[in-house]
Amino acid sequence: MKRASWAKHIKEQIKIDSEFLPSFETTISILAEILEERDNVYAAYKKDGSRPVITFTSDRGAENPKQNPLLRQWQELNTTALAYLRDLGLTAAGLRKLRGQMPEKKGSEKSKLAAFMEVSQDVDDFIAEKAQPAKNDIEAAAAMGLSFGEYIALKTKGGLKK
Repeated sequence: MKRASWAKHIKEQIKIDSEFLPSFETTISILAEILEERDNVYAAYKKDGSRPVITFTSDRGAENPKQNPLLRQWQELNTTALAYLRDLGLTAAGLRKLRGQMPEKKGSEKSKLAAFMEVSQDVDDFIAEKAQPAKNDIEAAAAMGLSFGEYIALKTKGGLKK
């Protein structure tokens, strides 16, 4: 992908996941350049036969295996790109860090991800609360000689007074 395409794609992702700020422009430009170079190196690696190990001949004539320099460069570019993606909030850790540092705009909508995470936590809390039977219900069922399921069935049908 070309640099301009990468920049456009990155901006779209930022707008989906968080808030786009003009101060991101320089970082986006650098990241787009890194990703374009990474793509070029990967294409060269594929064209070279996708060989992770190559042999080289030393000045003394010995043939030695070594890691393909294209593969090593591609890995370094990936690592560098990951750091920039994190800084822009395009990784889970980066997004949490960015949200912790950026105050929400007054009247701004929460992102879809933030809203989902809040609802998910509410559901988890509800399940945890409802999944654990009340201690007094267990004791009441035992005192009546009923299984917990029988006790709850009677209780929900109104057969027991609370």
